Formats: sequence, C-alpha cells, structure tokens
Amino acid sequence: MKNQIDISVATGVPVFGVYVPDRNIPHLMLPFRDVRILLSLEYSNSGFNDVVLIRGVGGRAGEELMLADIIKNFIREVKEFLGFRSAFRVRVEYESLLSPLQLYAASTMSILSAMREYLNNSVLDKNMIISLGERIDRRVRLKIPQSIINAYRIVSMEEKPVVYRRGEGVVVLPFTEVLSGFANMVKPHYWSDYEIKYFLDHPLMDVVVHGISITVIESAKKSSESVDILSSLFEAEVHLQKIIIKGGGKCNLLKLFPDIAGALAVSINTS
Repeated sequence: MKNQIDISVATGVPVFGVYVPDRNIPHLMLPFRDVRILLSLEYSNSGFNDVVLIRGVGGRAGEELMLADIIKNFIREVKEFLGFRSAFRVRVEYESLLSPLQLYAASTMSILSAMREYLNNSVLDKNMIISLGERIDRRVRLKIPQSIINAYRIVSMEEKPVVYRRGEGVVVLPFTEVLSGFANMVKPHYWSDYEIKYFLDHPLMDVVVHGISITVIESAKKSSESVDILSSLFEAEVHLQKIIIKGGGKCNLLKLFPDIAGALAVSINTS
C-alpha cells in the first residue's frame, strides 16, 4: 500500500444565497476549475507527528499558519473519531489568491477523500464525507455557518455548479455555456479585517429572506438562458443584502459571505 496520496481539487465560490443568521438559506456555488489546490498527504506509523504545511501566493504567512493549525486540529479529531493511528504530513499548495475558508473547505474535503482511499472504505461516500466533515467542524469549534462550509466542500467534490440547502440535499447543475460565461465575470475578494454585522431585528427581515431564497431558485432555473438575467438577479440580491447588514451602503455591487477571520466579497465584472 502506498504511503502518499496526491489530490488536485477545484475551489468554489458562492454566487447566490447570501448568509442570513438563524435562517436556512440555499446557496448556489460555482467551481473555479482553473483555481485548484494541490494536496499531498503522507502517512506513517512512526517517525513524525502530524504536520500541516500551506504554501501559496500573496505573502499571507500569518493566515497560512493560522489555517495550518486549524487543519491540524481537524486531522486530530478525524483520527480520533475513526480510530486512526498513523501520523499525517499534509502539504497544501495553491497559486491563486484564496480565502481561508475556500482553502479550509477544499483541503479538509481532500483529506477525508484521501482517508477513504487509504482505508479502501466505500462507507466514506460523498454523503458521509459531508456528514463527518460537519461533525469535525463542530469539534474544532470553527465559527462559520455550517451551511456555507458544506456548500464549499460539495462544489469542490462535484466540480460542477451546485445548489445546496442544509437538510434538503444537493442539486447538481449542468455547467452550461451561460453559467460558464457568468463564472468568468465573478470576482471574489478576501477582506481579512472585515466583520459582517447584521440588523437581526430588521422589520423587513422575513421579506428579505424570502427574496434571497427566490433569487437562488430563479438563478438555477435561468442558468441556461441568459448571462444578463443572472447578472440582474445577482444585483438584486446585492440590494437585498444591503437592507439587513450594517454599513451595507459601502459595499456597492458586492455580496458578503462570512469567512475565517474576515469576509469574502463577491462581485461581477459587467464591463
């Protein structure tokens, strides 16, 4: 049995379905097939302790060290849960600017997939990987909405557009010419020092939540019709989110999604 497994996976980005606290919002995620992480997992029964190394672009050594520590904790909890004794050395490499949550979700999904290959265990199917990942996320006390983490993992696993609502499963969408064109317009920006603050008691909260959910449903329905329609729906959701977040007027045509130690701002290039 080989003692090293190498995996390449696409990262994803949320484009419809902004998070609303205490509400079960569906998310439409697009894969960035050309923006990948390369994960190498080596294991041994002796010789070293668990090690996680993350190397990428942008001079973000502090964030990489923070994330490496979180992933190391994730590995420890997985091993304890599965009764795993081997020590792991994990190396994650990436060549594009990614947010910590994008890296965390893709890396941990890859680690669970590598464990499935190592154990040769068909029980660790896609559903089990998401379920186990969710269980371990809680044990490492990651303060990120679980629906968003799951959605990131699923889009990396499928490498296709997906609609996901926690508790209701996944719809995998065909990567149509329209969606491909729209994906080329999407621009994610990680804001490391930004905290999203919500008007939790806003009088229009129920109306906004309904509007956001309808926007996700309609964007999936129109995913093969027109880039212009998708762009219009994107902008509509931007304005819906502005109603319920503090300082929303500063966001211009950006959607904000919670991330690890910051926020992911997503815009589209309409020029």
